[in-house]
Amino acid sequence: MSVIVFVYILINRERLVMKPMKRTIEEILEDNKEFLMTIDGVIGVAIGLCQEQKCIKVQIERDDQSLRNKIPQEIEGFPVSILIMDRPQLFNGDKEK
Repeated sequence: MSVIVFVYILINRERLVMKPMKRTIEEILEDNKEFLMTIDGVIGVAIGLCQEQKCIKVQIERDDQSLRNKIPQEIEGFPVSILIMDRPQLFNGDKEK
C-alpha cells in the first residue's frame, strides 16, 4: 500500500506542490484603496492600462514631488501610474446670464 501512495505522489508531485495564488488587480486595488485615498492630494484611484498592461491609476490634484513620493511605484507587481487631475467642480444648474 505504501508503495502505491509513493508512486502516486511521485507521479503527481507537480500538482501537489502548493503554489501561491496570485491576486487579481481588483483584489489588490480593493485592499489598497483606503490607504491610497488617505494620502493628502489623492482624489481617485482606478484600474487602467499602462503600455497595454493592467495598472493602478492614482489621480492627484496637483503636480507635487512630495505627493508623488508618497505613492508607491508598484503594488504587488502591478505598476502605478499617476495622473494629474483638476478636482471636480460641482455644477449647481444655474446658467450664467
